Formats: sequence, C-alpha cells, structure tokens
Amino acid sequence: MTTTYTVTVDSPEIMFGLTGVESVKQNIRIICTTIIGSCPLDRELGVDPVAIDQALPAAGALLQVNIQSAIEEFEPRATVTDILLDWKDEKLIPTIKFVLTEEVGGS
Repeated sequence: MTTTYTVTVDSPEIMFGLTGVESVKQNIRIICTTIIGSCPLDRELGVDPVAIDQALPAAGALLQVNIQSAIEEFEPRATVTDILLDWKDEKLIPTIKFVLTEEVGGS
C-alpha cells in the first residue's frame, strides 16, 4: 500500500539535516514559496507569479498548475496526487498531497 503524505505551504522555517520524507516535504515547501527568478543559483526554481492579481478562481487554477509542474521538475522523489487551496489571511495557502516515487532513506 502506498502512503500519501501531506505538506501545507505556510511555514517558511528551513531546517538543516533533514532526511527521508521530511526532506521531501521541506523541498516542496521551498519550491512553492519561491518565485521563479528569485533564487540566485537556480533562476528556474520556484513557481511562476502569473497568478498574482488574478481573480480568485483564475489565481487558484494557475497556482495549482504552476505548483504541479514545479514539483515535477524540482522534486523527482514526489508525485503530486492533489493540491488543495485554502483562502487564509488574504492569501491562497496550498496543501499538497503526494506519494514518494522512490524509497527515501532516513525518517
């Protein structure tokens, strides 16, 4: 049976030394909270800001598509199964559900 993991993209805290699924979760958070072009060593990393200033339904759809493709490109250990969006404090907060595409070591 495949385990589905959930990560909510609302914590900017970065922890060092993570392994296993916790490393994958943190990578997904970093990908989703980084705007393309803002990472000096990898200008392609992140999510396209095209959703900013769009009407809520359009912004949600654009954000889901951008998150899906960014995770596929930058975190090959995860396969996204669902992306849920929650409107909180004037922001769309994504929650990503995923399965591991490969066995990861650690906890």
